[in-house]
Amino acid sequence: MSFKQQITLAFTGLTALIFLMIGLMMYFLTEKYTRQEYFTRLKLRSEVAAKAVFGADKLSNNIYQEVRKQHLQALPNEKEHIIKVENGKPILDADANLPSVLIRKVIQSNYAEYTQYGTYFVATLYRNSPNETYIVAISATDPVGKQDLQRLKFILLFCFLVMSLLSYFIGNWFAIRFTAPISKMITKVNNISAYNLDLRLDPSKKAKGEMEKLAITFNNMLDRLETAFQIQNNFVSNASHELRTPLTAILGAAELALMNPQGDNKEALELVYKQASRLNDIINGLLKLAQSGYNYKKQLNDVIRLDELLLSIIEDLNVTNPDNRVQLDFSELPEQASDLALFGTEPLLRLAINNIIQNACKYSDNKPVLVKLSTKKDKICILVSDQGIGIPQKDLEHIFELFFRASNHGDRMGFGLGLPLSYRIFKVHQAILDIQSVESKGTDVYVYFNKKT
Repeated sequence: MSFKQQITLAFTGLTALIFLMIGLMMYFLTEKYTRQEYFTRLKLRSEVAAKAVFGADKLSNNIYQEVRKQHLQALPNEKEHIIKVENGKPILDADANLPSVLIRKVIQSNYAEYTQYGTYFVATLYRNSPNETYIVAISATDPVGKQDLQRLKFILLFCFLVMSLLSYFIGNWFAIRFTAPISKMITKVNNISAYNLDLRLDPSKKAKGEMEKLAITFNNMLDRLETAFQIQNNFVSNASHELRTPLTAILGAAELALMNPQGDNKEALELVYKQASRLNDIINGLLKLAQSGYNYKKQLNDVIRLDELLLSIIEDLNVTNPDNRVQLDFSELPEQASDLALFGTEPLLRLAINNIIQNACKYSDNKPVLVKLSTKKDKICILVSDQGIGIPQKDLEHIFELFFRASNHGDRMGFGLGLPLSYRIFKVHQAILDIQSVESKGTDVYVYFNKKT
């Protein structure tokens, strides 16, 4: 069932329910009023009969009947009963066909109203003297009121059906107007493919609120998709270039060696080894990058002390790069060592932090690099600050893209994989990576971790 049909049926059902409740209320109120009004008429006749029979100015039966004919309209099947009560029990005539419930109620309460099979009964208890008690009962039917109620029932039913049908068409018209912006969006979205991701939805000026937010949200999603496709295309292009370069050099060196099989091929072999090593580094970087995209959230069970991890990383760095001038600053460590602990995967964090520190050494030509560990409220902060070449402002927004390298990297070796890899690892660990850089002055890299709780 479409959204349009759901709106139409919901509107029709709600409207029909309201009309049904109004109709039922009108019918039952009218029926109650009609019944009460008829009981009032019968009560008035019982009072007239009682005064005529038991009042101070008693009337003969003939005169009483004449007064009734002149001043009181005869009711259908009207009957009048005057019943004597002795010792709390009525003395009923043979033709007095009165309900026992009516008799019992009038003796208990002095007045009673009752309905049985369409006949209305009103009974009043009169004490003519201390020793004489009578029941004056009037009964009649109300065919006119019954016909009026039947007519009202038919009118209400007819109006209910007409209004339900009308509400269906009104609801359908309302649903069409309400869903028109959605239908337009669907049509436009169906025209968007991988080849025209630059297309966007135009938020309707008439459709404010949620519809406008929906269009804006979808446009934001298209922006992210377009960016993802561009990054993918750039990745394929850059990866092909980065892989082709060492392969071309290897093929060239091999071809040169084959052309001179009797000569000294040491230089060719050295070139092959160098380019093969470079190719191996690229492939290893891609593999690590792919691994960082796995779902490690369920495996972040290692309790890692960041101060110990930094000491271990610097120790390894002193072996691989003895010329480094990294300075560790632990001057703002907390009193409790547990404040430096977090949950994570130690090999991944080691790789990510090591990439940041090695970049600082490489792009500052081994100038002093500050690595500072501190805590701020519920965060643990690592600062890696260098005095190197910095990153141009226009390149900052692209530094996490695969194979992207800043325009001022010069002839420094690199593949543009380290920073994207570190970014993904930090993201898996719910850490925040913030990079601030000024070209020719240096770069400050802040990493904020959540403390172990």
